[in-house]
Amino acid sequence: MTGAERISGRSRAIEPGPPPDASGGRANRDLGADAGTGSRRRLSRLDALILEAVATGASSVRIACRLHLSRQAVDYHIKGMQRQFGAVNRTALVAKACVAGVLEVVTWPPKVPPSVIRDHRDAARPVRRRPSGRTEGDEE
Repeated sequence: MTGAERISGRSRAIEPGPPPDASGGRANRDLGADAGTGSRRRLSRLDALILEAVATGASSVRIACRLHLSRQAVDYHIKGMQRQFGAVNRTALVAKACVAGVLEVVTWPPKVPPSVIRDHRDAARPVRRRPSGRTEGDEE
């Protein structure tokens, strides 16, 4: 009810419909798989280290000191993982990572299994262009 409706004493009729989904409309989404591919999510080595530290409750500053990064770089990686997992905060990120099998909580501290860590060779290498428009391998 808006402020004007509260003052006037009128309220809008609410149309019946299905109850909202507790998952925010993502009930059919498999958290452990990429959309349509069925493969498990894979994290970079740095994201895995940051996720493990977040799972232990470490602050961004502590993680940054441990990994020799800036606090902003750590926050950037955390936000990226939150987006990837559809999490609204660090707690939800850790919970969704556990559900997806990306974070093993059998032992303390929680660990990311090696099968989930993406090797640097797995990522497609971008083609680097020189200012002249040629690629690096071109000869003159």
